[in-house]
Amino acid sequence: MLALTFLHAVAAALLPAAVNAACGKVIIDNDWSGSSSYTPLLELLGANCTILGITSTVANVYAYQGARHILRFLEIAGIDYIPVYVGANEPLINTVERSAAWQAVFGAFTWDGAFSPDNATLDAQGGDPTGNNPLELTNIPEGVPTMKWQNQSAVDFMIEMAHQYPGQVEIVAAGAMTTVALAIKQDPYFASNIKRISIQGGYVDVNLKQTDPTPANQTFPNDDVYADFNFFIDPEAAKIVVNAPFQETVIAGQVSIPYLVTPAIFNETISMVTPITQNLSTYWASSIGTPLWDEIAAGVIAYPEIVTKSRVVYMDVDVAYDSIFYGRTFVAVAPFQPVNSRNVTFVEQINFSSFLSSFIPALQGNYATRRV
Repeated sequence: MLALTFLHAVAAALLPAAVNAACGKVIIDNDWSGSSSYTPLLELLGANCTILGITSTVANVYAYQGARHILRFLEIAGIDYIPVYVGANEPLINTVERSAAWQAVFGAFTWDGAFSPDNATLDAQGGDPTGNNPLELTNIPEGVPTMKWQNQSAVDFMIEMAHQYPGQVEIVAAGAMTTVALAIKQDPYFASNIKRISIQGGYVDVNLKQTDPTPANQTFPNDDVYADFNFFIDPEAAKIVVNAPFQETVIAGQVSIPYLVTPAIFNETISMVTPITQNLSTYWASSIGTPLWDEIAAGVIAYPEIVTKSRVVYMDVDVAYDSIFYGRTFVAVAPFQPVNSRNVTFVEQINFSSFLSSFIPALQGNYATRRV
């Protein structure tokens, strides 16, 4: 009987998740690392989403420095009508020292983001401050913005929008989950008022196969190439967000691994000369060869029709600091899910050609005259 129940649960979990075609009101939460991190924002603008606001959170860089990058881009692109809010500048519990101690025992990460050792030489050359310098602001290659971030915190802004537009707001969460987690803890109604959150993160390796009765499942044959840094830098925040009662939680991190920024994509994008593509021609070249992580997480909301296979499973995050799996996600189907875990829509496959047909024109668009 138990085996039959399990198979029925798995069969139900394999049904494709329903997605809405229209793009509505969106908050995009990111670490805005580097000088070309704004491409997910352009996708959403190209899909005629209403961008309620941009929030900056910690991950690859600290939140205040990331806010400077996105503010300067908004000036360059003439998109100064979108407000920017600064969120969590540091993880809930994790620190540079705590992360280093864990890695000394269980092995080093391939990427440390804001926790990377500080390099004063790179700082002086326009690199982003790292290490124990969360409040340091350095000059950035594209120039220091004159536009300012809002006085209201990103956490309060998110909560306000969730109450002002209940059931209408979608969030793209492409940095650490810290800012979103703080909103969840501050307001017990926040998550249930959010229509959908699309998360860049949540790698599950071969564990996903445990929810698939097909022995030949090879959805992610090479999924350990990249570390799930958005969860690793703040595992406690990731657990809070994954366990929260959002109307729909979409996990769109792992599916992006095979899809890289190629020279062909880069060259086609900058073949049309605009202020945005001129900026991309200078700064996006360094992204060639890396996955379109944030872009696909945003694409799930901007172009939901690109999702060709998804699975509804329970997900949770390991927050045992003394575990080699600290910060890693795992999935299950009923009745085997952990207590307090919730269902998520795990995106397994996308139509990449369809994605590019919308993505590249979005990067070439002119949004300077648009107002919300």
